[in-house]
Amino acid sequence: MAITKIKSLGITDGTIATGDIADDAVTSAKIPNNAIGTTEVTDNAVTTAKITDANVTTAKITNANITTAKLADDAVTQAKIGADAVGTDELSNSLNINTSGFIQTTGAGGLHATHGTAGSQVASIINTTANSNANGVLYVKQTGATNQPTMVIEQTGEGGNSSDTQGLHIKMAGQNQGSGKAIRVTTTNSNLNSGSAYDPFTVTNGGSVTIRDTSNGITSYLDTAGSHTRPKQPGFISIRGSTRLSAANGYSSGVYHTVPFDANGTGNFDTRNNYSTSTERFTFPTTGKYLIGFNLLVYGSNGGYIDFNLMYNSTLLGRAYYDTGTGGNWLPVNFAQIVDASTNDFVWVRAYWTGSQQIHEGSYGNFWGYLLG
Repeated sequence: MAITKIKSLGITDGTIATGDIADDAVTSAKIPNNAIGTTEVTDNAVTTAKITDANVTTAKITNANITTAKLADDAVTQAKIGADAVGTDELSNSLNINTSGFIQTTGAGGLHATHGTAGSQVASIINTTANSNANGVLYVKQTGATNQPTMVIEQTGEGGNSSDTQGLHIKMAGQNQGSGKAIRVTTTNSNLNSGSAYDPFTVTNGGSVTIRDTSNGITSYLDTAGSHTRPKQPGFISIRGSTRLSAANGYSSGVYHTVPFDANGTGNFDTRNNYSTSTERFTFPTTGKYLIGFNLLVYGSNGGYIDFNLMYNSTLLGRAYYDTGTGGNWLPVNFAQIVDASTNDFVWVRAYWTGSQQIHEGSYGNFWGYLLG
């Protein structure tokens, strides 16, 4: 007759010793799944001292074996989890968290944080001490060449109040004199500024804004008082040439003459070198509306008139007509006009007179222009 069950009441503590049981006497095949239940095992029957690291493996634990109902509140503590207890094998090969707080992911999905609770941040990164790292508290870096942005801030929900702040909001105390950089864009392209790093765009916490070109020259500067300067805005002024325009110098009446100006005269400037003394033309470097004008001093003593023309390419754009009379006096002629110009078109001044008129040389006349916008 087979024995199907031996109760613990029939066996005294010293009756069976471990020496009386062979290593293979009791196997999992000889013990059915329900042979030992929670009623047969007292609370202190199994302790951590009786379980070695090799006794419990992931292969022996199924999802249904361990539930929250079977774990006491203090069953798993920090002291029971080693520094290497959770690694790439336990999480996945694409995520690693080390004891220094470093989180690394190599998976294509990256890191994601999301929730649907209004009024709460999705993620917060806070440094509670002074930061001495040049990369700041949060560092986002793209190491490979890419045709895509490194960072995108997107808000797809429409609406909001007229006074709401949406999109990107930078909050800072900043430098005490207001000269600290609140926004700074640094370019480190080997093809720009001779390969040296430069800041094409900066905004200080005092409110000044600076924009620079690819040679690190300032193209636009707005100071904290509201003054806006554009050092490279197209513009010029050229003083009249050194030769007086008169019959005595070969400039006869009844013929159109190009009025020459000296690009190197006192008080001259040409921000982009667009005025040429070889052609006596100002060539527009960019499309826009320009204020163009000239100031000249003329003389007449025996009647007749002098007619000055502002020419746009070969087209008459505007004119200053003056009857010099017979008084024999030097009189000023002034002209200004807004010109709607296209890139690489040009303007120049010509003159026509009917008597013995003359046009004064030097600082008594000039030709000028400036891009309005």
